[in-house]
Amino acid sequence: MTRKDTLGHLRRATEPMLQPDESFLAGCAVWMADERPRVPLIFTGRAIYLIAVTGERLFVFDTPRRGRPLLGADLLLQRRHDALDLLRVRTRIPMLQLRISPAPERVVILEFRPRDRSLARNLIKMLRRAAANGVEPPSTPTAAINL
Repeated sequence: MTRKDTLGHLRRATEPMLQPDESFLAGCAVWMADERPRVPLIFTGRAIYLIAVTGERLFVFDTPRRGRPLLGADLLLQRRHDALDLLRVRTRIPMLQLRISPAPERVVILEFRPRDRSLARNLIKMLRRAAANGVEPPSTPTAAINL
């Protein structure tokens, strides 16, 4: 599947799931694996998955096999940017690596190819912006009532 085909499939698969004020921004194929404690990344089961980025959410799809179109049933992960924790960014050559936490006790590693680094950088900005906006200011202490 070419890059152009991949983007077309991602756009068609995500459009029915988008909210009225949300739009598809970009998508690409990434290497993804769940982090396992004390196991080097090279020994984990990395595989290629397709991601779609909107202004508010990140979608991760399983890669369809041999000519089958990408379907909504292939959706593996769908999270709002403010629900994802960006744990670490590594800019190793050739892959750019993101460690994100989509849920407590789970860490997912996404590796972007060199041609998709700009998408990764934009995703990093969105995740950092969402994290900064999600921080609530400390509440002001209320006066204690003495009975």
